[in-house]
Amino acid sequence: MPPTGEASKPELGRLRKLVARFALLVVLSALPFAVMVGVLAGLSGAAEALERQWPMIAAAFGLAAGGVALLFRNLRARVAELHQAALALTQGQVAHRLPDAPGGSAVPGLRDQFNRMAERLEAQGRQLETALARARSLIDDAPEAIMVADYATGCFVDVNEAAARLLGSDRASLIGRSVFDVVRMPGLDAAAIRERVTAIARRVLGGENVVMIVRIVTGEGREMPVESRWMRLPGDGRLLRASLIDASDRETAEASMRESEQRFRQLTRLSSDWYWEQDAEFRFVRTDTDAYRGDKPLGESVGMTRWERPGTRPVGITWEQHRRDLEAHRPFAHLILELTLPDRRRSYVAVRGEPVFDAHGVFCGYRGVGADISQRYRADLLRAGERHVYEKLAAGATLEQLMDALCESIEGALTMPGRASLLMLDGGVLRVVSAPSMGTSAYREMLAAGVAPGPEAGACGTAVHRNQPVVCTDLESDPLWAAYRDVARACGFASAWSTPISGESGMPIATFAVYRDFKGRPVEEDIEITRSAAALAGVLIERFRAASAQRELDSRYRSLVELAEDGVVLHQQGTIEYANPGMARILRLSDPASLAGTDLFERLAPASLELMRRRLRRVLEKGEPVGYVELRMRADDGEYVDVEAASGPVEIGGRRMAQTYVRDIGERKWAEREMQRLNNALELKVAERTAELSAANAELESFSYTVAHDLRAPVRAIDGFARLLRHEAAEHLPSSAQRDVEQILASTARMAELIDGLLAFSRLSRGVPSYGRIAMMALVQGVIADVAAQYAHRPEVVVEPLPDVFGDAGMLRQVWFNLIANAFKFTARAAAPLIRVTATAAAGEVVFAVSDNGAGFDQTYAGKLFGIFQRLHGRAEFEGTGIGLAIVKRVVERHHGWVRATGAPGQGAVFSFALPATSVVLGEASGTDPAAQAGADMAHGAAGTTRVE
Repeated sequence: MPPTGEASKPELGRLRKLVARFALLVVLSALPFAVMVGVLAGLSGAAEALERQWPMIAAAFGLAAGGVALLFRNLRARVAELHQAALALTQGQVAHRLPDAPGGSAVPGLRDQFNRMAERLEAQGRQLETALARARSLIDDAPEAIMVADYATGCFVDVNEAAARLLGSDRASLIGRSVFDVVRMPGLDAAAIRERVTAIARRVLGGENVVMIVRIVTGEGREMPVESRWMRLPGDGRLLRASLIDASDRETAEASMRESEQRFRQLTRLSSDWYWEQDAEFRFVRTDTDAYRGDKPLGESVGMTRWERPGTRPVGITWEQHRRDLEAHRPFAHLILELTLPDRRRSYVAVRGEPVFDAHGVFCGYRGVGADISQRYRADLLRAGERHVYEKLAAGATLEQLMDALCESIEGALTMPGRASLLMLDGGVLRVVSAPSMGTSAYREMLAAGVAPGPEAGACGTAVHRNQPVVCTDLESDPLWAAYRDVARACGFASAWSTPISGESGMPIATFAVYRDFKGRPVEEDIEITRSAAALAGVLIERFRAASAQRELDSRYRSLVELAEDGVVLHQQGTIEYANPGMARILRLSDPASLAGTDLFERLAPASLELMRRRLRRVLEKGEPVGYVELRMRADDGEYVDVEAASGPVEIGGRRMAQTYVRDIGERKWAEREMQRLNNALELKVAERTAELSAANAELESFSYTVAHDLRAPVRAIDGFARLLRHEAAEHLPSSAQRDVEQILASTARMAELIDGLLAFSRLSRGVPSYGRIAMMALVQGVIADVAAQYAHRPEVVVEPLPDVFGDAGMLRQVWFNLIANAFKFTARAAAPLIRVTATAAAGEVVFAVSDNGAGFDQTYAGKLFGIFQRLHGRAEFEGTGIGLAIVKRVVERHHGWVRATGAPGQGAVFSFALPATSVVLGEASGTDPAAQAGADMAHGAAGTTRVE
């Protein structure tokens, strides 16, 4: 605070001027009187009068002089009093005041002005003292260590309590001590510390604010990293302020981040994956492929998009579809790319990516990983090709059609592109059976006469001659192709290899060849693929060579038909050519031969005639079998018989005919009529129950309305008045009353949650499931993303392959949401939280499960979990209403499944629910057990295991 004397100097100056003016006024007032006396003394007549009156005049002069002396003395006392008061102000005694003088004062205005000035100075002093106390408190209570030092002396001027604790001393003993005697740094002596601190101080005095991380030794002898901030204090420029903040947590976090990045890079090096990043224009800005063990992916080059790279094409979708996904900022998984490498190898990679947004939600690009799946993808292609071949075999395809399908599947699975063909021995020469990629080219025309096996008969003829694979890397110079070089040139072949196909005797019966338009030896993978193709082709050829044995089986089949209870009719456009005894029994005939040559349509009831005509046209014209359908046929005695019939095409003597199976269902129809009679009676009872159910639903609707409106209104009123009380009277309420108000608000919020849960449970009871196909894997991953956004902790979530199902998507999503949200909630306090979502196939059902390693529960009370408002943990431990698991149970039961829970305190819990196997979406194979098919589908998708963190 500035000295008060400075503020009072102008007042003292004005006081001195006032005294001087008063003295001058007295002198000037007495001067005319003295002159007059002198004049009178000069006059002769007046002299005598003065002589007579001189005592009186002397007395008057003496009295005047005494009055002036008294006045001057009083004024001098007042001036001395003002001077003493001014000195008191200069010494900081701002509470000093001038008292009222007895009998009045010569300078009352000056006294009042002086007292007002003293009052202002006193008020300013109090304000300054308050500000200084507040600033001192802020510094002393600051969590960081604050020190002020004089640059000229190198000594502490001031420190706060945090700095004193950090340096292991007290404030009083630190002030005045040298900084270099107190501050210690690991590995530095006092001279080095002085040099380092002096360099920092010079930067600060030069106008720079210095922020840096340094390591010091605390008063306890412990090394500590601190963030130091240096600045120059205003004033004479010699005072420097330094604040020290403990940076141990930051150093630990940075070390943890470096360790995490090191683990990520190590994991990338140990896997077949690579990491990539794209900007907002989908151009690559980073591709971390250093640790990738395969060929560098062509589609991931910095500065380019995927579709700008040559030799890269998507599999299963187009670039336009992929770009629409990117422009919509949607995450993508399992984008399959076919890469053509410089050496003509074809590689397949799977790429996954997710959009990246900044803190303001602005799209920044994409980030993801890729993996080489060439081996697995080719294996899948081969399996799909084999399945396709066997399906065509089951459908009665010709040998050429089977071999075409086989060649096409092999061409797609080759590492390097090539064209496949199959030649089979016929009359001692190899003839082309299949060459789908050749079309009607010169290959078929020039080899129409066949290839005779021999030591120099191209790749195929030589392979059959040697009974071993033959590889030709350059057809222009290979001596084996001397006789067939024109064929190679005409077809554009530069290299080829052929694998012989052996029959049951071990001798070659055909050969499988691959031709390429470039020179070089094939990779071992392609040779192995052709070996597998040759083995499969051998099986198929042997299948057709067993056609003669099939005729024998036909005779056996005929005997079985003769003994069959069901009727079998072989006919062409309705004209019966053969009927078995079973058909004669159904039509009440003694001799089945009497049906030969008759018209089948004449035996049909008029209502069944058109249906049978349409079905037979489908069988004979399209070659498609038709399943059983109910018909009525006229027996020989004129009565109509209830039957069911199915038809299929058969080839006999080069003609396509229809073979119809007829089954007598008279007894079953009688049973159905009897059942219909019983059903009619049952419908009456159902109508009664329906009326009762409608009444119950009406009551439930009324209850829902009451909950939604009548119960919500008082709850909202309580909540509103409580909030109003907290807003308007919070300052006047004691702390206990304020806690009561908060408890009222919490209770109304809890009541609102319970009402909402009860309404949700009520709506679920009335809703009708809308069944459709559900991609369960995508549904669960979407639910995990939604749930994770509501929780601060990030457990590890492992999702194993899940089969698709039929059901109500909204209801089943609620089931997954409640179970996964429970797992997130109860793993919040786990040291290493882990959540696992699985699916297992059982007899007649598929069981889905959500397991966690969280708080768990006592198995004794497991039966209470799925009841309304039943909770095994208090709200103080975990939030919730007790409705979620009740909804889970209701939804699963409405899907004809079951739900159960197992767990142990502190060891986690497992919540399982099962859906009938009939709900599972089956594969393409018909007649497969649903549970077994679901297990196969899950096993096939094992490579798609998703790990979410």
